[in-house]
Amino acid sequence: MYCLPEQTRKHHAAAPGPDRPHWTCELHIHQDLHMVGVVRHLLRTALGARASEDFVDVACLLATEVVGNALRHGDCSVRVLLRDDGCVLHCAVEDTGPRFRPASPGPADELTEGGRGLLLVDACATRWGIRSSPSGTGNQVWFQLTEHTCGR
Repeated sequence: MYCLPEQTRKHHAAAPGPDRPHWTCELHIHQDLHMVGVVRHLLRTALGARASEDFVDVACLLATEVVGNALRHGDCSVRVLLRDDGCVLHCAVEDTGPRFRPASPGPADELTEGGRGLLLVDACATRWGIRSSPSGTGNQVWFQLTEHTCGR
């Protein structure tokens, strides 16, 4: 619905082994929070054949947080980069919003509805971070999630 035309989306699959396929995907999405569901569906479909249900659930949770933040706080379109090397999922989300530094984690106010997303990312991701977007016009929030069955 709000994805750019098919030629602007990239999806590559290469099969280095039958049980651990590698793939990458790049999506350009506009500011519509319904697009978070599209990203979740893509992850569930792509990871479902090779990953545990728990891994897929955590990947979808973290992607929901970082894509949702970019859509809420960015200025225009959002670029989502996903790469699965068979053991590690890499997710990077770029926006064109003003640069920011996340607040220091502190005790959460029980009545506040938001502000816990990056705490979830910090608790669940193998690695994560925030940096200036490679284009220099916004932020990139990224995370890596390692499948425990890979023995890493």
